[in-house]
Amino acid sequence: MQTTRFVTQNAIELRHTQTCTSIELSRNLLVIHMGKLNGRIPLDVDLSNFPNSDMVSRLQVRIQKEGNIYFIEDMRSAKGTYLNQKRLATGQRYRLYAGDKMSFGEGDLISFVFGFF
Repeated sequence: MQTTRFVTQNAIELRHTQTCTSIELSRNLLVIHMGKLNGRIPLDVDLSNFPNSDMVSRLQVRIQKEGNIYFIEDMRSAKGTYLNQKRLATGQRYRLYAGDKMSFGEGDLISFVFGFF
């Protein structure tokens, strides 16, 4: 039996491609910080427990919401951030679309698909 999913777009979904684990975040968040828990920088998404988290910096990326548009920015990560397999320039914002794949470090060892539900 096929499962039907009704899209209400009340939340952001980050789906970890290696484990198919989904992270749900409120669309009311204007800024989302992703990285590894470190005690100094507050994170909205802690990636410490995901496989290959050694590819992730303490503060890897910031996702910002402006109106209904989302942007991603690499926060001077050590091993880089990739959006749809293209490396992001540090400190520059890039628009995020549903279905975009963000990867941390080379080789797609830790990656997430951005979406809404």
